[in-house]
Amino acid sequence: MTTTQIAERETLYRRILELPDEEFAHVSQYVDNLEGHKPNKETARAMRDIQDQHDLVAFDSIDEMFAALKEEVEQEKYATA
Repeated sequence: MTTTQIAERETLYRRILELPDEEFAHVSQYVDNLEGHKPNKETARAMRDIQDQHDLVAFDSIDEMFAALKEEVEQEKYATA
């Protein structure tokens, strides 16, 4: 571990110790989730696609994104009917 990494950890530890109890509980729960979470196959594939810049879709607005999602849901609904 480098000196910079050690300093960053020490800073993080100090910041965590200074948190109010309620916020500390949130951080603790978040860390628990990180340690115990294993993504399913679909999520793992999506994460690899993002990392590899593969099969990504970009939208110019939230409205455009939701319209595309709605269309996808409709297509799946009719495909299974």
